[in-house]
Amino acid sequence: MTWVDLLLLLILACGITTFGRKRLRKHNPVYKGVERDFASHCVLSIEESPLLQLGSAPAGARPRYLVVDTETVCYLHDTLDKEKFASIGTPLLASLSWLLLDEELRVVRSEDHLLLSGVPITSEATDYHQLTTEFVAGHGETPQAVLELFLRDLESVQMLVGHSLAFHLAVLAHDLQHYQLPCESLGARRQFCTMRQGINYLISHYQADPLQTRISLESLYGKLLWGREELEIIYQLKSRHDVVLATHCFIKLYRDQPTAAS
Repeated sequence: MTWVDLLLLLILACGITTFGRKRLRKHNPVYKGVERDFASHCVLSIEESPLLQLGSAPAGARPRYLVVDTETVCYLHDTLDKEKFASIGTPLLASLSWLLLDEELRVVRSEDHLLLSGVPITSEATDYHQLTTEFVAGHGETPQAVLELFLRDLESVQMLVGHSLAFHLAVLAHDLQHYQLPCESLGARRQFCTMRQGINYLISHYQADPLQTRISLESLYGKLLWGREELEIIYQLKSRHDVVLATHCFIKLYRDQPTAAS
């Protein structure tokens, strides 16, 4: 083999390597920074993803908004059937989460609680929020103490926020009455339902179906924040997941339509 043959082989080898690298870059893109969270093979984490972290209020900030979410011991699918609620003689809450926001929409404090009501969690409810009777029994708190803390925080704010807010208020009213705690303050605050306001926003800005009456929190968050529906989000506590996503949706809707939250 002559030196010319060796030179040709070297050139051919370099060409193959360069082509292979270009092909690799084309079919295996390198995601940097926030773009990695949009890769089809990646997920967001409520606890860890920077994209889902909320700004903190300075010390001494006064709360103005309370964002709430509930999870129940039985699967109610956001029902507002008063007769069904009235027929249930036991507590409903399995977990309760809320965030307090200041006037600049920064987090003053967050609360996450499992409620030890002694009522077994149905398998259908577990399939929905992943909480089991055994786990709550080992980590739950006295419901009365949690609800009293919630009521104290509620007294300090001007507005209640939630996704399918009417359902969460119905669950809270049911359990407050069960534990003989006052529930009048639930109806004494201005209310902002991210599902209702979100649908109105999508109709006016994106020509969504004007007959639409429901949208999941995950779909609303994806559409409002990133213009897509299929975002995979992992979490440790469902009520915490929902209250964080509802807060992001509320902030987006408030900033784009401030009169809706005035």
